[in-house]
Amino acid sequence: MYRLTLFLSLIFIGLSNYEAKATEIKTKVYGEINVAYEARDPADDDFKSHVSRIGVKGDLPLTESLKIIYQIEQEVDLVSGGLRAEELFSMRNTLIGVSGNFGKLFFGTHDTPMKRSQGKADLFNDQAGDIKNILNGDVRAKESFFYHSPKFNRFRVQLAFVPSDENFDASSSASVTWSKNGLYLGFASDQKMRKNDKAIAKTKVYDTQRFSTVYKTGPWQMNAILQQSKRINQIGAQRESGYSLGLSYAFNQYKLVAQTGRSDIIKSDANFYNFGIERKLAKNAKAYLYHSSVDKDGEENITSLGIEYKFK
Repeated sequence: MYRLTLFLSLIFIGLSNYEAKATEIKTKVYGEINVAYEARDPADDDFKSHVSRIGVKGDLPLTESLKIIYQIEQEVDLVSGGLRAEELFSMRNTLIGVSGNFGKLFFGTHDTPMKRSQGKADLFNDQAGDIKNILNGDVRAKESFFYHSPKFNRFRVQLAFVPSDENFDASSSASVTWSKNGLYLGFASDQKMRKNDKAIAKTKVYDTQRFSTVYKTGPWQMNAILQQSKRINQIGAQRESGYSLGLSYAFNQYKLVAQTGRSDIIKSDANFYNFGIERKLAKNAKAYLYHSSVDKDGEENITSLGIEYKFK
């Protein structure tokens, strides 16, 4: 909490000579509903909420080029959350900061540059076949400092610093991305990055480098993620590698999707393959039928029939 107080103090000290151009904070409510019925082998069949969420974000203009920004986002378990807040809600990207011609500087809980650098290279993001099954780097850092640059010559830079605590050294994450004419390239590097596991003894700390690419031409889209990681809080750990490859084809209101990957990073010889079909229902809504097979601690097969709706 002291870090948030300090950060807010620095913001308002730095802005003490400015006069706000507007007295009302601009706000926007957004979210996503994503629920599927899943047939699982060997687990029981059941409904699943795939990272359904609700959030509010906005800004307070101070000058022509300077704003205070904020965002509050919560994941909502629409299937088994119950009535208790700690079971129904969990924190996602929540921040406060400033934005201007220099980009965005903010403090809070947010996806690291490593996580964001994949862009749309994971066709099954937030689904049973998410790449996080076999690749590390899917981190939402808490009580951390972030910087997102504006786009210059089609490049963007993102930085994150996670302060040390009584259990772990400070962590950092950085990425550079570039896009033009349907081609997206992203490179990211993590140093001493830990995930926010509930048990300290189970927390894994990694040095990681990841390259992501997406190429879209006509109805076709091709994706790839290549990664190397070394767990640094495990004696004798070696640098391991992994990859994910994806392909999609859109026609009429449908899209065929397929993805496969393999990695030794989280588990030795872990692999997955996913395939499915999506049907566009409206601008921000789709129905989907996916099948995922994940072999990490034993093979698990999941067939998902669901609906996703995003409101902005």
